Amino acid sequence: MSVYKSGHYRVSEVHELYYELWGNPNGIPFVFVHGGPGAGFGEKDYDFFDAAKHRVLFYEQRGSGRSTPYCDLRENETSFLVEDQKELMNEFGFEKSIVFGGSWGSTLGLCFAIKYPEMVNGLILRGIFLAEGWDRAYYTGGGTELFFPEAYRRFASMVPEGKDVLDYYLAQLKSEDGAIRQKFAYEMVRYELSLMDKGWSEEELNEVIADCPAESFALMECNYLANDCFLENGYIVKNANKLKDIPMIIVHGRRDVICPPLHAWKLHEVNPHSELFFVPAGHSSSDSAVKERLVWAVGEMGG
Repeated sequence: MSVYKSGHYRVSEVHELYYELWGNPNGIPFVFVHGGPGAGFGEKDYDFFDAAKHRVLFYEQRGSGRSTPYCDLRENETSFLVEDQKELMNEFGFEKSIVFGGSWGSTLGLCFAIKYPEMVNGLILRGIFLAEGWDRAYYTGGGTELFFPEAYRRFASMVPEGKDVLDYYLAQLKSEDGAIRQKFAYEMVRYELSLMDKGWSEEELNEVIADCPAESFALMECNYLANDCFLENGYIVKNANKLKDIPMIIVHGRRDVICPPLHAWKLHEVNPHSELFFVPAGHSSSDSAVKERLVWAVGEMGG
């Protein structure tokens, strides 16, 4: 444990974000952007960095994890999250840093770099998600059934016939009945974790779910997907020219069912200066091939 400062930082009248400053206070600066949306970060995420060499800003986005108020959707859109990152970086002396993000964290990291390229020394991105609109139909409309029929059919079986799966889940996750919210949060998170194909037993799967902020993960993910992540269609690809001077390493699991490898290929195509590594793994950052390449990438960019 190398956290040298932690707490909550107020970014608006509504939201306070939980943050940790980790590693060497004089080290090379990194900003860790978590996925989900809503998943938060955990101690396992320290493993990508070297406490002697690196200074890392970890934080949890609006409504997520240990940030307050929990599961609050007010003023909770991508543009707000981009400004939050800028404010936190300025507040804690990370004015120009290497941004490290996976899954939704890759999306938000890219959006930040597009708006504030002068604040980014490099991008290390894993499990790319470009939020291009087709993602919703693929992820909650049956695309994953091609690979994990049992997981998708359980997920969709909770929805009355004729209802849109994503819209129905989102409505239940906004219910005033806490038991309903918990039930659908459990099913949403269980679905995503099942697609990681980690070989967990039912008991192990439930332990993983219990150890994560399931309600914020499910609510934020559904709300962002239902709103196309509050981005213009094709926003990241259309603005790729703003990233041309930023070193970029992309790591993507060849068997990633949650964020198909096409996302990574498209990002690499519009950023030909980037280095793309397809590795024999799925979506999880803890898959050995993904983790090894990410640790290498941190060493390459962060000394």
